Amino acid sequence: MQSMSRTSFLAVNYPNLQGLKQIPLGLALLLVTLWANGQNLAHSLYLPLLFMVGSFALLIPIYRYYDHLFGRVTRRLTSVGLEIAAGGICALLVSAAFWMEITFKLPFSPLGLAMTIFLLFVSLRMWRRLSRVFVTGLCSSALMAIVSILPVLGIPNWWSAVGMKNHILGVTLVYSLIMIVSGILSHIYFAYSLSSAPEAVNE
Repeated sequence: MQSMSRTSFLAVNYPNLQGLKQIPLGLALLLVTLWANGQNLAHSLYLPLLFMVGSFALLIPIYRYYDHLFGRVTRRLTSVGLEIAAGGICALLVSAAFWMEITFKLPFSPLGLAMTIFLLFVSLRMWRRLSRVFVTGLCSSALMAIVSILPVLGIPNWWSAVGMKNHILGVTLVYSLIMIVSGILSHIYFAYSLSSAPEAVNE
């Protein structure tokens, strides 16, 4: 019964548990954040664009690695459609939060809270009792939420302690590190779980 439950969990969350896929994006965000933190005047965006292109290029061998070593899961169109719709809503939420971040001087980070909601949403999608990946997602959400409201809690300019110029760069720094670390942990969980699960699963 436990094996069947784990197989079902892996089938539903198969693409989301492939943590190596989020590491290039986390690295790109980290590099863009560090690049922006070192700038004083507006200038060319070629380097950030190069970081993003490089991250997408790295995704190609990572996708091939997962397909070759672990195989694919056949997913229902309704499931894929719901995931795309949820991703679009999250993208709009993050965009609106970013606009609020740069338009209004607030004692908290709307962008950080939007990222918190996204992390929480991803964690709840992967609910399976208190699995390691679920607990990791909850901890990531809690960390992001705390970082977003530190000025409200009486810790202003905390971003200076980590070498960042402003709140938004501090938030994106933390989020990029969360993406990288959680991606590694998710991959470890994924590889370990697949080693004792049936080879073919369908959602």
